[in-house]
Parts: sequence; C-alpha cells; structure tokens
Amino acid sequence: MSTSPTGTGAGKVAAFIDRFFSEYPGWSELAAAEELELQERLRPLGLHRRRASVLRRLAASVLDQPYLALEDRPGVGQYISRAVAVSLFGASDAMVDVNFVRVLHRAFDGPWKADYRHDRRLQALAAAVVSGANDPRSVNWAILDLVCCLTYG
Repeated sequence: MSTSPTGTGAGKVAAFIDRFFSEYPGWSELAAAEELELQERLRPLGLHRRRASVLRRLAASVLDQPYLALEDRPGVGQYISRAVAVSLFGASDAMVDVNFVRVLHRAFDGPWKADYRHDRRLQALAAAVVSGANDPRSVNWAILDLVCCLTYG
C-alpha cells in the first residue's frame, strides 16, 4: 500500500472503508463501476492505478463464479485473504505485509527470507503475536498504526 506524507493509519483506512462501501455496497456495483471513477475513489489510499482494474476483475469473478475460494480469485494474495478473514470473520490471522515485517524485525531481529510470504519462521512469529490477543483485528490495526508513527512521527 502506498502512503502519503501523513501516512495511511488505521483511522484513515477505516474512514475510507465506510465511504467506499457506501458508494459500492455490493459486487455488482464494483463490477459495473467505470475504471476511471474507481481510480478516483481509491486515490486517497494510493491504490488507484493498478488496483482499480484488479478490483473490477475480482468483482466480476465473484459474480461469475460465486463459490470459488477467495485465494483463487484475481488480485487476491495472502495479505488480502487474511485481511478479509480477520475483518469480516474474526479470524485470528496475522495480516503480514512489509509494515508488519518491519515491526517484527525491530522487536525480534531475525534474518528473514526476501519474500516474507514464504518465510515459515516469520509467518509463525506473526501468527503468535496475533493469536494471543482477545481481538486479532485490533492487533493488526495497531501494527499498521505503529508503523505509521515510526515512519511519519
């Protein structure tokens, strides 16, 4: 996720999500959205160029194949599938992205694989950090906020 000079903290993301889903309440609205319009809506989070197209393809995929697993859809990787599981279903997963890895590196200083998605040790550590919490979603959001504070003061 690209960040602006003020950072992309949890509060900014939460406000964005509320507005975004009020404008696009379902998959059909996303699939039907004009790409340039969708780019403008995604601009505040720095996701406007590539992500608008991916989001439209994802929405069309859900409409065409409603029972296909989330991970098998266009534009959905480990982070997005975990974010959905945590945010919508209360799963106790770690939403590991480069920012989460930064926090783990500062706290636990380990040699990590270049592609953290495939580093079993790092993934297990991230899972352990989140799994002990009463509210895994809050832990994930707190790490996002922490990185913004460390990065942007």
